[in-house]
Amino acid sequence: MKILLYIIGILIGYFMSAQTISGIVTDGKGNPVSGANVYIKNTLLGATTSNKGEFSFNVEKEKIPFYLLVESKGNGMESVRIENINEYIKIIVIKGGKEKKIEEVIVTGSLFKSGDSSNATAFSSSDIYTNPNALGDIIRAMENVPGVQFVPGDGRLYIRGGTSEESKIFIDGLLVLSPYTATRPNNAVRGRFSPDLFQGINLSTGGFSSEYGQAMSGALMLDSKKQNQYEDKSDISFTTVGAWGGFTKKRESDVFHITGNYTNLTLYNALFPDRNDWNRPYQQISSEIYYQRLIKNGVWKFFGSYANYNFSLNEKTPDYAIIRRDFSVEDIYTYITLNYDLGNRYKLYAGVNFGYSAQRIEGALIPWDAMKQEENLSHSKILIKKKMGGSIEFKVGGELLYKTYNQNYKTEKSVFHPYFTHVLSTGFSEFNWAITHKLGTSMGLRIDNSSLLKESAWSPRFSLNYNPNKKNQISAFLGTYFQSPDNDMLKYNRNLDFSYADNYILSYTYTAYNLFFKAETYYKKYHDLVTYSVNSLNNRFYESISNSGFGEAKGIDLFLKSGFTNFKYWISYSYIDTERKFLNYPIKIQPSFVAKHTASFIGKYWIQSCKTQVAISTNYSSGRPYTNPNLPGFNQNKIRDYWNTSLGIAYLPKENIVVYADLSNLLGVKQVLGYEYSSQSDDQGVYTKQKILPSADRVFFLGVFITISKNKKLNQLDKL
Repeated sequence: MKILLYIIGILIGYFMSAQTISGIVTDGKGNPVSGANVYIKNTLLGATTSNKGEFSFNVEKEKIPFYLLVESKGNGMESVRIENINEYIKIIVIKGGKEKKIEEVIVTGSLFKSGDSSNATAFSSSDIYTNPNALGDIIRAMENVPGVQFVPGDGRLYIRGGTSEESKIFIDGLLVLSPYTATRPNNAVRGRFSPDLFQGINLSTGGFSSEYGQAMSGALMLDSKKQNQYEDKSDISFTTVGAWGGFTKKRESDVFHITGNYTNLTLYNALFPDRNDWNRPYQQISSEIYYQRLIKNGVWKFFGSYANYNFSLNEKTPDYAIIRRDFSVEDIYTYITLNYDLGNRYKLYAGVNFGYSAQRIEGALIPWDAMKQEENLSHSKILIKKKMGGSIEFKVGGELLYKTYNQNYKTEKSVFHPYFTHVLSTGFSEFNWAITHKLGTSMGLRIDNSSLLKESAWSPRFSLNYNPNKKNQISAFLGTYFQSPDNDMLKYNRNLDFSYADNYILSYTYTAYNLFFKAETYYKKYHDLVTYSVNSLNNRFYESISNSGFGEAKGIDLFLKSGFTNFKYWISYSYIDTERKFLNYPIKIQPSFVAKHTASFIGKYWIQSCKTQVAISTNYSSGRPYTNPNLPGFNQNKIRDYWNTSLGIAYLPKENIVVYADLSNLLGVKQVLGYEYSSQSDDQGVYTKQKILPSADRVFFLGVFITISKNKKLNQLDKL
């Protein structure tokens, strides 16, 4: 009863101190714009326009003056300074000309976008970062997208029955060598890159452009911010696991941005002990530098990052009582890109990157072994785009991927030292045609040639999109995707072929006042997957590696996003039926990383009276299969269903300060991530079993985030 009276008191105080701001959003012709998001900058306070283009919501007098932002599909973003909320506000957004726009009717495949992207917008930037389960990590936020498998204790992208290696991450069009952080055992990895960098976060769960390759299942495409999206500021944060700082300087023609991060779990583990036997708790040092310069008719960008991770712990396994494991990982990534307007509606893109990743592990597989592994990747790309008459767009380009792999694995009795160089040369083209205002098509072709595999592969892709009206869209896609074998296979056998996945997708999207709904069904057929057998002497090294694998996946994905004043929510559900014969699988069967049913819910409520945001997220996945060697069969058992509910609370004591607290597994569910067995049976023929548990049943996070700027109202709320 006391809690209920407290909540009622807060609501009464809020409505007594608030005033209503109202207005209308129209296009350049005076027509109302429905479904536009109208909100106050750096808050979640706002509303969505009605079918008549009207909006209204409550705001405190103390917030005046403020900037009102308007985001609508196909119209980009408008910003309006508000100094008097008693006036009826009229906002005009420009749709851009009378000719048919490709962006209005072409949506390639299964695309979920955020930021200022104009098509199929499913998430705003706040939607991405205010997820309590993600804690500001783009990769983990993607787990709430239908079609993405949530694999507990992993954290990488698994899309529609594919392994994590089948989904790739691109920044400004270039492939990232090592997109994930290192992590301690049975804890999910995180994305390496700061959300501050990106204006567009585009996840394709199938049917993506021929511009992107070496990915059979999905692509996460991150686009860096434009120059006008930066503001002069300094950010600093102190949390239960470390500290982070950032500085941004914007001038008329360029932007400089630098960040630094230090993570050390020593104090956290002392306050909240976990299941690990640490010799040296997890530590991370990382930094990012970004520079963007406007030139006549174009812009060039430079980015560089460095990260070092290290930790040491003792682990018990079914084969060994104790293994001491020492980890050290170093990652370097840098790129430079140029976007240039050649005139006559021609545009040029050129970019090159370099990635280096080095891992050093003692106790990698067995006691007293040592492994050092180094990978290098350079991706060069050039693209020319031509628009013709507004309704036709054609692009053609080429790429060169240069990769090296060097591993040195030592035991007391042997040395294993694989090394190889792999060069992939690529040509691609794409033709987009807005046939009418309602009908559009896209056709693409990609061809890769591998110096290591000594073969070429080609990939045709086709999509058709129909918009019967402003609210509905129907899309169909078919195409072939391929990729070369992983390094873990190529280090044993270079005489392999590309693996392929044929994709067929049918999608329906409904967009209306304060509502976004998407339903999609798909079918994927795999062939030439890599298979192998395991060396019976030590169960560690692979033999008989070939491209004899195959499989299929089919399913349905559902997504709903809606809300009302100060409250937003979205729900996703995925069903998948998939079987594969690949890796060391003796039969075609459901993979161990796939759950047939996955679902998630996220709800966020902004309480203006106490300047607090409350967010809750729930993730569910049905039991995944695993093999019990003490029973006949393969992948014949299932682990228990997985539930995780997280709560996040953000409080703004001042406009530029955010205090954030987050608690995972709010309900205290006892999670089991899987089971592992000894490689050899005992004298009774029984294999020893051991549960794989998370490091801790719950994870608590507390942080203070401070922004220093001339605009006293800037804060880091959108990153949490």
